[in-house]
Amino acid sequence: MRTRSFSMGFHSFFRNLHKKRKVRKDRRLNKPQKQQQQQEDQRYQQQQQEQDHHYKQQQQQEDQLNQQQQQMPNLSSDAYNYPYPPFHKPRAVLAVYDFEALQFNECSFIKDDILIVSDTSNEWWQATNVRAKKEGLIPSNYVLSDLSQSIVLGAFFDVDRAEAEYKLLVPGVQFGTYILRPCMETNIPYSLSVRAKGVAVKHFRVYFDEAARQFYLSATMRFSSLEQMFTYYQSNTIDGEVGLMEPRSHRVVVPMDLGECEINYAYLTLEQELGRGNFGAVYKGRIGNMPVAVKKSLSENSDKAFLEEVKVMHILAHQRIVRFLGFCHSEPDRRILIVTEFMANGSLLDYLHKPEGRSLQYSHLISIIDQVVKAMVYLEKIKVVHRDLRAANVLVHEDRSVKVADFGLTLISGVDQTNVADAFPVRWTAPEVLIHRLRPTTKSDVWSFGILMFEVLTYGQTPYKEYTCEQVRELIKRGDRLVSPCQYGHRCDVEVYNIMESCWNRQPEKRPTFREISQKIEGNIRKREGVYCATWENNSEN
Repeated sequence: MRTRSFSMGFHSFFRNLHKKRKVRKDRRLNKPQKQQQQQEDQRYQQQQQEQDHHYKQQQQQEDQLNQQQQQMPNLSSDAYNYPYPPFHKPRAVLAVYDFEALQFNECSFIKDDILIVSDTSNEWWQATNVRAKKEGLIPSNYVLSDLSQSIVLGAFFDVDRAEAEYKLLVPGVQFGTYILRPCMETNIPYSLSVRAKGVAVKHFRVYFDEAARQFYLSATMRFSSLEQMFTYYQSNTIDGEVGLMEPRSHRVVVPMDLGECEINYAYLTLEQELGRGNFGAVYKGRIGNMPVAVKKSLSENSDKAFLEEVKVMHILAHQRIVRFLGFCHSEPDRRILIVTEFMANGSLLDYLHKPEGRSLQYSHLISIIDQVVKAMVYLEKIKVVHRDLRAANVLVHEDRSVKVADFGLTLISGVDQTNVADAFPVRWTAPEVLIHRLRPTTKSDVWSFGILMFEVLTYGQTPYKEYTCEQVRELIKRGDRLVSPCQYGHRCDVEVYNIMESCWNRQPEKRPTFREISQKIEGNIRKREGVYCATWENNSEN
């Protein structure tokens, strides 16, 4: 603006100067010369008018451009308005403007694109465009992260097909509930997973016409936005059978009626047996094409214990607890079967003994401990006592994340149970329960958690391996405790062992809470790595 004002002032100065010189010259000119001078003056005035008109047009264009730029977010780092606090967990955001990448490390996107943000520590965020399947830096004030402000963002989960099925089949999810998720196929941006009737989930590809900027499930019906597509299929079926009701909530309300958790046995197929105990057996099974774990009662006497476990599991909803899908009665013997998500890598104890488990770095072992304590913080909050917390009762997902399982002191872990003393978890049990036979509490779970930490950091070594269960009982009674994993040649930071020791205080009330333990573990991770980054976590959704 300053340059334009100076330029116009500059031209005005020379026009005035020209007029003064012209007046002095007019006194010396004859008639023909005067006529010629007048013609030149007219031409000059015409040129000046044209220039002035050009400058006015230019000024109007610049003013319009300035107005448009004021409506758009400012990309200048000098006047940058930082819209969100930094976070380190991957998170989905929605583009509210088009953005064209100008640098090689930037990521282009168009309005309504979904992006997975992995780092917000700088002004420009590191993100992946789900539709375009490209990664780079994006301006953070061009995107929206509030789920409540967008039905599209609220429906999106960064999960694969199997995880979408688990999320849509948990008790409390109704027919027509849907999830929008990334599609693994190169030229297809999204997949739409919808809860169908019975125990079934249907999956649809969401196509995108780049030239027309339109989404569609079938070529006959196209939509300018995903929101428009969702709205249409709320009133119309997709395939003649299923339509859309509402996005799958990130926190499902647990049904109070156990009857809503019962699965028709006809939908369930049992495959290989994975383990067997005195009271039940564990199988790998399927509901449709979805793999599940099935725990089957073996006698009428164990049915009651299984039903109690169902009552506990159906109220649990946390990302670090094995997902309960329902229960059913076998035919024709009417035994109870508990159906949960299938964890491909089996128990944590077995996994730590395998080559892939023994290759885990110290940081990953601490991450496992961190994941387990997050589950226990949740149980502590809702006043549920696990009573049998140990590595054998923690399961490992195919992505190597872990979840707590086996509620209700079950004896179905696939381990040798021929010795009654060894079958009872003496090595993990707090002294008030083991010796004084008091009722287990969250504080006795804290004791067991300290033993589990020892198991993890020693790659599945048996606690007090040099002693029998009866000797362990005597050791605990006289106040002996496990030594640091360092004594067995494994890494264990002093502050981590201090956490373990605090879990083994003889007086339950002096043991830390799981929340306090969680905070200390987070602090240890932050101290070693500079930041606490729970990459396995996604808003603790169920």
